[in-house]
Amino acid sequence: MPRVLLPGLILTLCAARGADLQSAVDRAMAGKPGVAIVADVATGRVLAGYRLERAGNLIAAPGSTLKPFTLAAWMEQHGGATPPARACPRQLRLGGRRLDCTHPVLAMALGPPEALSYSCNCYFAHLGLDLKPADFARNLRRIAAQVSIAATPEELELQAIGEWGIEVTPMEMLQAYRRLARDSKPAAIVEGLQGAVDFGSAQLAAAPGVRVAGKTGTGMHHAWFAGFIESAVVVVFLEQGRGGSDAAPVAGEIFRALGQASR
Repeated sequence: MPRVLLPGLILTLCAARGADLQSAVDRAMAGKPGVAIVADVATGRVLAGYRLERAGNLIAAPGSTLKPFTLAAWMEQHGGATPPARACPRQLRLGGRRLDCTHPVLAMALGPPEALSYSCNCYFAHLGLDLKPADFARNLRRIAAQVSIAATPEELELQAIGEWGIEVTPMEMLQAYRRLARDSKPAAIVEGLQGAVDFGSAQLAAAPGVRVAGKTGTGMHHAWFAGFIESAVVVVFLEQGRGGSDAAPVAGEIFRALGQASR
């Protein structure tokens, strides 16, 4: 006869898996100032977290985690069209800041998925110049409460790469990436976020046995990772560090725990 799990045993197993996930989050974030959140994609229920009491009040520029939403806004404003490929000049100066691209030198022109995977600042700053400032701000208010309308082309370029005119909390970031995971979205965005983990700027978030899609972001001092697998969305915010080298490995440890739980 097939074995049947009693309801009490099912609850015990679920509780044990939840405890393992929480332990993994605690280990990954140990000694790091910041916030981590894991939530169910379908329901939005928080599955585990670190310093959750700060998830709704810590606020910072999103950096490159904004780029999939910049791409989505461009496509919406252009009737669903796909932006053309562009060669990356690598050097970028905006607002008195040096924001050069740090990805490998690439012989090919970058289309949207590749630009997202490699987190090409030059590509997304150029996209910004082709956005209507008020419409772009309206798009971004779906993500965050703290959004400004760009008054100059330079502000628009900076906003497109998440460096001006928008600040988000970790909880707002979680909800934004949960919508990306849950709702229909352009294939270029999914491909780009998966490529970021497979070979691009978020490789340290990869985990065996699960397909991770995600994006890193680095601010003046802080670091982000935001991404998802089929069942769960993960956001890591560190008050100090860099997205690719500091936030992504934390997310990778959490995704490994999620993969083990699913098996």
